[in-house]
Amino acid sequence: MKQVVAISFGVFFLLVLFNNFNYPDFPTRNIDTVTIKNVDGKLESMAPHLPTVDFSNDGRVAIRRRGSYNEYSKTHPNDRRTGVPLYILKPENVNNHLYDESNYSADAANYSGRRYVGTPMMTEKPDHIFVESEFESKPAILDEYVAKRTFLCEKSEEHPSPWACGPNGAKTHDCYRFTMITRYHHRDHVDHANTPGLNHDIRLASVDYFVRVKNPKTPDAEIDYVQFINGSFKYSERIQFPKVAEPVMTGNGRLLVARLHEATLTLPNGEGTASNINMVYATYPDTNASGDRQQQCDVRKLINFRPLSYAYHDSEMNGRFNFAKFPLRDSLNRPIPKGKPIGGSYPWMDKSASNLFYTGFGNDDSYYGTDGEGGVLSLFVENVAGLATDGSAYQVPEAP
Repeated sequence: MKQVVAISFGVFFLLVLFNNFNYPDFPTRNIDTVTIKNVDGKLESMAPHLPTVDFSNDGRVAIRRRGSYNEYSKTHPNDRRTGVPLYILKPENVNNHLYDESNYSADAANYSGRRYVGTPMMTEKPDHIFVESEFESKPAILDEYVAKRTFLCEKSEEHPSPWACGPNGAKTHDCYRFTMITRYHHRDHVDHANTPGLNHDIRLASVDYFVRVKNPKTPDAEIDYVQFINGSFKYSERIQFPKVAEPVMTGNGRLLVARLHEATLTLPNGEGTASNINMVYATYPDTNASGDRQQQCDVRKLINFRPLSYAYHDSEMNGRFNFAKFPLRDSLNRPIPKGKPIGGSYPWMDKSASNLFYTGFGNDDSYYGTDGEGGVLSLFVENVAGLATDGSAYQVPEAP
C-alpha cells in the first residue's frame, strides 16, 4: 500500500512540475518570404527568384545564369559577347550571419566586389570567363539570334564528373565535362503577349566543354584549364512562345523545367489543349525505338512542353522522376486536374527531379491559391510540391 501511495505521489509531483515548467516560447519566423510587391497595380520582384548561378551536380562549379561580366566588357569593348563567368566554390569560414557580413549585398544587380545574394562561398570575381571566340563558330542559322540565358547540364552516363586527372597523367586535379546550354532570341523576337501572329522565335543551343580544377575541394581551389569540345554544338528547332524563362536541367539530363507566358499547349494522345499555362516541363525517353540509349542534354529533343500538372499522368514522367509520383494538389489539398494551370511562377526543381519549388499566387483560373470565395492563400511566397509533400503544395517554411 505504501508503495502505491509513493508511486501516486511521485506521478502527481511530476505532473505539477511539468505543468509549472517555464517552457521557451515556440520559435517564430521573423523573415519576409514575400518576393513580389504591387507597385501601382504592376507586380514587381523584390529579389531573384532563382539562384544567380547554376551549379554542377556536385555543387562545386557554377556558371552565371543571367547576364554577363561587366568588367570584361570594359577591357574588350569590341567583343560581341561580354563573357559568361564560370566560378569555383571553395570552403571558407563565415564568422557572422550572412546578412551581417560586410561584403554582403542585398542588391543582386550590385556586383561591386560583393557576394551574390545567398551564396556566402562565392565572390563576384569569376575564375574564368567564356567568350565566343573560345569555341567553334556557331551555325550560321544562329547569326540572327542573341544569347540571353545560360545554364548547365551533365552527361553523367557518358562522363561522370568529377574524375581525378592532372597534367602529364597525374591525379592531382578534378576534371569535369559539362554541357553549356544557352537560350537564344531572334533579333526580331517579341518577348511578351502570347498572341498568334506575333514573332516568337527562340532556340536552345548547347556546346560541351572540359574544366580542370587545381587543388580541388580546398580553400585554394581554382580553375586552371578550360577547353571547348569541337563538334559538340547542337541547336533546337524554333520555339514559338514569348518566353522560355528560368530554364533548369534536372533529373537524368533529359528533363527541362521552365516558365512560359500564358501559353496554349497541345496535350499528348489527342487529349486536347491546355490554356494559360505558365510552368512547364519537356522530356524525352531514356532509349529510342530501337532500344539504344539516347544521349543526355540533347536540346533538339527538349522543345515539346507540357503543363507541370500533367506530369503524374505522363508515362514519360511517372515512374522515371519522383516529382511525378503523386498527382499535384493545391494548398487546400484539392487535386489539380491534369493540364490545368498551377497558380505560380518561377519554377525550380532539385537535381534529383523530386521536388518543385516555385513562387505561388492565386487567380480565378488556378487550382492553387484561391479558397473558392475570393480569398487568396499563400500569396507570393515560396512553395514546394512533389515527393516530399506527396504532391501537395506547402509554403517552404511549413513543409513537412
